[in-house]
Amino acid sequence: ICADGGTPDDPCDDLWILQDELYPSTCEGVAEFGTSVAVRGDRIAIGAPFEDGPASDCGAVYMYERAAGLWSETAKLIAADPGVGDAFGAAVCLDGDRLVVGACFDDDPEVDRGSAYVFQQVAGPWFLERKLTGSSGQAGNLFGFNVDLDGDLLVIGGHGADDAGAGTGAAHLFVNGEVGWVEEQRITPPDAAAGDEFGVGLALHGARLLAGSQRDDDNSLNTSGSAYAFALSYGGFKRFGFGDGVSVACPCGNDSMPGLEQGCRNSLGRGGSLSVAGSDNAAADDFQVIGCNLL
Repeated sequence: ICADGGTPDDPCDDLWILQDELYPSTCEGVAEFGTSVAVRGDRIAIGAPFEDGPASDCGAVYMYERAAGLWSETAKLIAADPGVGDAFGAAVCLDGDRLVVGACFDDDPEVDRGSAYVFQQVAGPWFLERKLTGSSGQAGNLFGFNVDLDGDLLVIGGHGADDAGAGTGAAHLFVNGEVGWVEEQRITPPDAAAGDEFGVGLALHGARLLAGSQRDDDNSLNTSGSAYAFALSYGGFKRFGFGDGVSVACPCGNDSMPGLEQGCRNSLGRGGSLSVAGSDNAAADDFQVIGCNLL
């Protein structure tokens, strides 16, 4: 926990004080408990991806909750379909009453394709909501090596994907809607190259996604690495650019890919825009749609 060092308005003198050290209730060797951790409020999730259970090295996740200042284990979660070496718990993420667990070595159905499990807590117990495997369907994708969740948006990394050669990497965006979790977009960098391992690290916050590419060579140095920032617009995360391929940001938020000659304007300012005017009255005749420069 963080304790104030004497000046409440100055965080620089705050101190972190050890509150507890947590162990699993079924401790065993080489389980690697603590490989992944997540905390939200009074809940903690800790992964032990190589714990033996119904299958060797199938993995487990331990849930803890804090009451009266003390942490206690409240649940142990395993996959509904555990397999040998799945590494369930290699990644964990908590947001509200949802937990996402990565199992990057799951062989369902291809070897090391990987998967992720979405759990929801309902009146105490955790229930499996959905198992996700991603759209690419390649062996060795390592889908689920990294996960991040923000509300109804979920991003899952598969840094072993082979789009532009072995180990290019990809990130998968899922959206929770009326029919549950659906893959909205498969994200790859514009300069994808073999061995970059894009998606090995992920951070999702609101309309922003940051994806790490730990072996990218863009900085003229071998495997120097890089990170890509994406913005969320209608239909998924996009790179912004003019519709005629000019590689500068479009002032009107055009989300078409460069070179496709799409979007509301090109680099010469030609194109059209739509706007809506009216009051907050909901009467059917109280608003108008205005088109400008449509030709």
